[in-house]
Amino acid sequence: GNLAYIVGTKRQREHTAALLELLQSSRGSEIDSVPKQLQDICSQVRVPEAASTAVVGTKRCVINPLEEEIGVMTFWGPCEEQDEPEKHAEPEFTEGMTVEGKFETKKGDRWFEAIILEVKEDEGKKTVKVRWTYDETQESELPVSDIRK
Repeated sequence: GNLAYIVGTKRQREHTAALLELLQSSRGSEIDSVPKQLQDICSQVRVPEAASTAVVGTKRCVINPLEEEIGVMTFWGPCEEQDEPEKHAEPEFTEGMTVEGKFETKKGDRWFEAIILEVKEDEGKKTVKVRWTYDETQESELPVSDIRK
């Protein structure tokens, strides 16, 4: 029939009611947007259009078993276009800062604590002069990519 009893906490009942409304109003698995009441329990994954067929499979033969296995429901909706990919800000390094520097060995790379003595920039390439804390007589100049906080 058309009768459903919704039990649980107030929040759980609100989520369930909103999900039932979404299921009844969606066009198959397509939705216009995630309802406000469900945003705190939903995750959105951007799938390139070229990959959507592989993700869903013919007649949902890929996505249905996945939904069942991990206990989720999936919907397809529009995504906001991004003008350009996000750029990660390069960390700021200053003199006197304690960092870890990459030290290359025959057995692979290792990271050791060091203190920044100087930050240099030459033709757009940043380097950092460090003094290793394990041996204060040793200094090295490393590219910024070999330094981490």
